[in-house]
Amino acid sequence: MSDVIKSPAGPLWIDLAEESLPQASLRRVALLSVLITLIGLGGVLLWASLASVDSAVPASGVVVASGKRKTVTLLEGGILHELLVHEGDQVRAGQVLLRLDDVQVRAARDQAKVQYWSATAKTTRLAAEAADQRTLAFPAQLRDVAATDPAVDAAMAAETKQFEVRWNALDSSVRVQDRKVAQQQAQIASIQAQTASIQTRLGFIEEELKGVNFLMSRGLSTKSRQLELMRTQAEMRGQIGQLNAQHVQAMQTIGQIQ
Repeated sequence: MSDVIKSPAGPLWIDLAEESLPQASLRRVALLSVLITLIGLGGVLLWASLASVDSAVPASGVVVASGKRKTVTLLEGGILHELLVHEGDQVRAGQVLLRLDDVQVRAARDQAKVQYWSATAKTTRLAAEAADQRTLAFPAQLRDVAATDPAVDAAMAAETKQFEVRWNALDSSVRVQDRKVAQQQAQIASIQAQTASIQTRLGFIEEELKGVNFLMSRGLSTKSRQLELMRTQAEMRGQIGQLNAQHVQAMQTIGQIQ
């Protein structure tokens, strides 16, 4: 029974061993070839890095930019007035390549100059008005600029006109106020005159009333006469009170006007 089992195992093991022998030989040959190649390549690289070259081969060449078109960046845009270089020209650092039209720049500069001198003229006018000056004197530098710049001259003339108009308006307002004050003062004088007249008449009425009271004590005068004089006395005192109130109101009006 055991012989039958071992008999097939022997030939099978022998076949496997015989097939593995050629494969192992080929693997060793391949590894040896790779090793020899690496050693040779390493030697060549080592020689190239350490050995000195006694001669060189000269050759000519041209260095060119990666692209023919180059972008020129400007700080401010504008209209091209003059192009000073062309394609293929050699340029150096700091060389002027082009010129822009300066019409817009000059217009902006002139406008800023006019605004500055106009503001100077206005400041001068306001300072003169604040100081209650009757004459407007512009700085000499402003007058010099106005002599050559019509826009500045027009601005200075406008401020002069404004100065005169404002003074005329102020004078007119003052005259109106003066007239109002004069009217109130005249009214006060009239009130004072009326008050004085009524006070004088009131004094007479009071004297007469004293006499009537004396006569009534002796039966020589009537009660109706006494009452009439007392009514007149009360009316006059009321009129004096109204006049005094009008006097106070007139004084307050003058204070508001001034």
